[in-house]
This record gives sequence, structure tokens and C-alpha cells, in this order.
Amino acid sequence: MDDITISPIGLVSPDITSKLFILLSQETHYMLQTHEEAMIQSKQQPETSERISKSKNTMALLAFHDHQPVGFCAGTSGIFSRNKATMTFIIGVLKEYWGTGIAAVLTDNFCQEAKVRGIHRIELTVQTENHRAITFYRKYKFKQEGIRKESLLIQNEWKSEIYMSKILS
Repeated sequence: MDDITISPIGLVSPDITSKLFILLSQETHYMLQTHEEAMIQSKQQPETSERISKSKNTMALLAFHDHQPVGFCAGTSGIFSRNKATMTFIIGVLKEYWGTGIAAVLTDNFCQEAKVRGIHRIELTVQTENHRAITFYRKYKFKQEGIRKESLLIQNEWKSEIYMSKILS
């Protein structure tokens, strides 16, 4: 897909970021936040964006298509010497843009920046029924390490997650 630009979250208006997170929370139950939680969090987005842009152990990128926000990814690494080279990864793309390469561009940029920052390992969780995401992560060399049984309560139903990781070389 042409016209994809990637920007660190600190360079983007918090209003734009908030709107994207709210849209994502409405479209899919695969995101961790509910729609109500995203609405509450949106009021804190200016402080959150500033904190992320100043943090040495947090990274967040936004994807734009034709100047419209369509996806994001973020990660947080450990704060101690023993775990600072491990980063937890999250990603979200608007449904209209699934299968267009946005997630690939975000993931590539994230992994490149993580390497620059000295990150050795990236890890994530994904709901066991999110087959599209699992296929994507496997394509990007994430390996399954285990299952977190009944770790999420979504619409009064317990969901399990696959725990995956990737070693950056």
C-alpha cells in the first residue's frame, strides 16, 4: 500500500491518537481496552503521549494512510538491568486496513527501532481465536511459548491467550 507514513506518538496530536484508540476499541474485541476504557483513557492521552515520548523504555508508533491514522504499535521494556532488553509488543490496525500491509510496516519499523534501542526479545499475547493475528505473528517469526488459560474476560466469557516471542538478531 502506498502513502503509508509512520510517526512516533510524541510527534502526533493527542486528539488524533485518542480518536484512533476509540475507533479500534469499537471495531474489535481483540484490543485489551473496552470502548468505555478507551473513552476514559482518551482524556489522559496528552499526558500519556508526553510520558511515552520522554521514556527510555517505552516506544509507540502511529501509521497514517493519506494523512489519516489507521494503526499503531507500542512496546514497553523492563526497567531493571536484567529485563531491560525485553519488550512487550501491542499492535492495532483499523479493520478497513486489515490485509493491506499496514501491520507489516508497523512491525518492521518497530523491530528496527527496538534493535537500535538494544532490545533483544519482543513478546506478546494474542487471543487464541484471533487466527489472522496468529498467522501474521508466525510470518514475522514469533514463536509460541505457551497458553495463558482463561486470562481475559470478554463479554462475560473467559478467553485464553497464546504467549509468543521473537528474538531479534
